[in-house]
Amino acid sequence: LSFIVGSLTYYIFGSIVALTLQAWNMVVSSNPFEEFMKRGSSSERSVSWKYLASVEDAKRVTKSIKKGAKLNDLFVACLTSAIERQ
Repeated sequence: LSFIVGSLTYYIFGSIVALTLQAWNMVVSSNPFEEFMKRGSSSERSVSWKYLASVEDAKRVTKSIKKGAKLNDLFVACLTSAIERQ
């Protein structure tokens, strides 16, 4: 019985401490992305729309890029390209 009470006390106290620290960090610390948002506000941003392709089409493109490439590799390449253009 004492093990259960001790475990519950440990988890409850730990949760209270963790939530308190998280609240403190939210109040005190600044947004880590502020620098990027300031820098991005002066540059022009573009938006483009594309109709969704099927998974089979994406797999075909992936296979044409490199032998052994995975669908995740295509996704990472597209995401990297989009970030570089921003």
